[in-house]
Amino acid sequence: LMDDGRSVEVTVRRLPDGSCVALHEDVTEKRIADARVAYLAWHDALTGMPNRSRLREETLRQLKRNARGEDMSLLVLDLDRFKPVNDTLGHAAGDEVLREAARRLRSSVRETDLVARLGGDEFAVLQCGPVQPMASTVLARRIIEQLSMPIEIDGQVVHVGCSIGV
Repeated sequence: LMDDGRSVEVTVRRLPDGSCVALHEDVTEKRIADARVAYLAWHDALTGMPNRSRLREETLRQLKRNARGEDMSLLVLDLDRFKPVNDTLGHAAGDEVLREAARRLRSSVRETDLVARLGGDEFAVLQCGPVQPMASTVLARRIIEQLSMPIEIDGQVVHVGCSIGV
């Protein structure tokens, strides 16, 4: 890594006569592209949240750890009245509702909880550690309260909400 932030890869090859040839290649753009591909493999492009694949991997990892008896819960939710937003205000407004729902979900959970977008208007929260079922009940109520608050999009107020299964 260079002082200016560029990444330079150096390859040195010894030739049969004993001399060496060094190749210096700026791989900054390649590393940025590779990092972006890796990020998109585990995150939802619209909300920036972990995606279904990341949730699955983290759930499996937590289940392996759970052999010690740690409580955990998985809350799966979908937004209520989301389709009418898309149908009447358009998909850009629907995308804005999804981003706002993601923001509200993130603000409703602990830093150690994993919030993921499964697709469409479906989300999930993996909650590990607190005593269950009490903690998931408290969290579900908090999420319902947050997602029931009105959302303003381009001067229009929309009311969604959510249904949660634990």
